[in-house]
Amino acid sequence: MENFAVDRRRDARGVWSPLIRTPPSSNRKAPPLKPPPLLLRNHLCRRPSLLPGMPSGPVDCVGVTGLRPRWLLTTKTTTPMKYPRKSQAAFLREARKGALRPPRATRPSRRMAPSIAANTKHRCEARHCFRSRHRVGRYCREHGARYWETGDPVALNIGPRMWRPFFQQAEKFVTQHLVDDHAAISAAVRWITNEIKAAESPTRFDDPALLDYWSALLRVHRSGIEATELLARWVSGELADDRFTGEPGPRYASDTHAAHQRARLLLYVKPLNRPAWAKCQVEPQASRGRTRLLWRTRAFAFERWNSALGLLAVKAADAIRQQHQQ
Repeated sequence: MENFAVDRRRDARGVWSPLIRTPPSSNRKAPPLKPPPLLLRNHLCRRPSLLPGMPSGPVDCVGVTGLRPRWLLTTKTTTPMKYPRKSQAAFLREARKGALRPPRATRPSRRMAPSIAANTKHRCEARHCFRSRHRVGRYCREHGARYWETGDPVALNIGPRMWRPFFQQAEKFVTQHLVDDHAAISAAVRWITNEIKAAESPTRFDDPALLDYWSALLRVHRSGIEATELLARWVSGELADDRFTGEPGPRYASDTHAAHQRARLLLYVKPLNRPAWAKCQVEPQASRGRTRLLWRTRAFAFERWNSALGLLAVKAADAIRQQHQQ
């Protein structure tokens, strides 16, 4: 059997030809192979963004043979594109769906444009900010992003170092009343245990906020945090509220800021009173996935816990303050 060499050539249109096998001893050039034409009609190219870089008019393209036109082989940086072999029907189907269309920049719709133009003329509602509002929001771009992140356009997130002294007081209070078999504390621990069991075996899948809350609670539990510590976190969030106690400098700027900060404390992954490796489970754990809590997750978690354990947290925080005053 004769040995054949592999040669790649271009035709007159600048298109790569298929692999041409010629004998090494022969100086005669093999005749160029004509690829089967794939005509992309002009009605597919009514919008210029449908097929970027494609010349107008019918183009000989590849279907089965693997021939590709030059505008599919190179990009602006002259980097070869990985374009798989596809049939003519599949290529036309993707072209009609817009799969080859580059992502368009987000633009306001015609109905929203007057509202956005009128709203951007007003000043941002954040304190000491003279910038204009962003789109249809109440704040500028910077304060709006902070509002969605912390619950307040000016206040910042509260870190674990500030939470730790309140958590130690609340944990001591909860542990002492669990030893005394207090009815309300025991019922609260049972409710939190049922919440963890519901997160481990979810039964509803129609509420995205509930699913995000369950996944965040399960992620916290798999980090070695039990129901007693979760209850101490909830009580410490109420204990840190100094807006009505006369202490200088309130930690919570508003009710919304307090709700979101308490939800962040509740669903904080790492333990607060000991090293993170001290109580982790021995068996291998699944990946944590998304650790950043969304606005809807924080709001849903606070409303769920406040409706069940809100009065208990207020009573426990008042009792802890009275103990320290004595």
